[in-house]
Amino acid sequence: MRLLLFSSHFPPYGSGGPTVIDRLARGLAGQGHEVLVATSKHSVDLPDQEVRHGVEVRRFPFWEAVARPTPAAMAAGLRWLADHKRSFRPDVVHLCMLSPIDLFHWQTLTAAPVPTVVTFHGELEPSMCRPLRPGTVFDHALRRADALVACSHAVQADLHQVLPEAIGRSLVIPNGMEPPQRQAPPISVSPPELLCVARLVEGKGIDIALRAFAEIRAALPDARLTIAGDGSDRARLEQLAEQLGVSPSVRFLGWKRSERCLELLGASSLLLVSSLSEGFGLTALEAAWMRRPVVASRTGGLVEVVEHGVTGLLVTPGDAGEMAAAALELLQDLPRCRSFGDAAQQRARERFGLARQVEAYATLFRRLASSEASG
Repeated sequence: MRLLLFSSHFPPYGSGGPTVIDRLARGLAGQGHEVLVATSKHSVDLPDQEVRHGVEVRRFPFWEAVARPTPAAMAAGLRWLADHKRSFRPDVVHLCMLSPIDLFHWQTLTAAPVPTVVTFHGELEPSMCRPLRPGTVFDHALRRADALVACSHAVQADLHQVLPEAIGRSLVIPNGMEPPQRQAPPISVSPPELLCVARLVEGKGIDIALRAFAEIRAALPDARLTIAGDGSDRARLEQLAEQLGVSPSVRFLGWKRSERCLELLGASSLLLVSSLSEGFGLTALEAAWMRRPVVASRTGGLVEVVEHGVTGLLVTPGDAGEMAAAALELLQDLPRCRSFGDAAQQRARERFGLARQVEAYATLFRRLASSEASG
């Protein structure tokens, strides 16, 4: 099949969703499908087109066009995408992550009148889609897509709340990843090394993790916390670490690529995921592959990735004291820590392998393409 993957972000930009899309594109190409990724160009240093891990990637400054929507800029974006659709002749178009640039797809449907699949990586922001407003990307996606893919049952339930009629067109395909090439070293708690990997924005709850760490350090003075990520909240969080008196034991590393995050996980005792909401919890999955237990908020897709009492511990979102108690429970019981890590990796192998995700998408694409051809 010829598959056009249209995404607002794609590596080297972004983490989380873009990383998932990159892995999916490579997996589909590895199955023998012809894959074209059409994405936005964010830097003059990036080429307009390249082959990345066997996948053709084409870039256009879509974000600039929607940020400054002049008639000329919008027309150029529409023309670019329509031309690529006509020349590539896809069997299916996959909108990989919901974004404002999706409007370019919906306005060029006639250039390639084939089924559209939309993937949702997170719960829908109420202010953006409750109620659905005509002409928005949410309205187009939920009402016009041939299939709606949710990365977790929590996200699917959210879709159904927004538009109950979407039930018949939705399905869950969990994110997946291949086993890391590096071997996960045995867990050590001497000293206790805690890790957070997240964008430094309000909804990720890094302030909760810092407050929890202050309690952990009071009980285990040699404990250390590494925070990998960046965002608008960084300065405030650094100031909070100072106010809590833990800044000498906290490292803010900034944004790191997935490969570097796996290294950090391998050097950690456990991962803290303090999000107030989370569509899936990709870092929890990466921790599982690296045989690290997770202490995470009991919210959204995290409940599906982390099995409470088996691969990690789930706590009340926003409760720093409960998160600290759960982390201390594990850090003071090394055999249990290692048992959770082993169980997490086995569960990831059984439920969240990349091959499983790729085959689920390929099956969906084949079904839609076959239905279109027979129709």
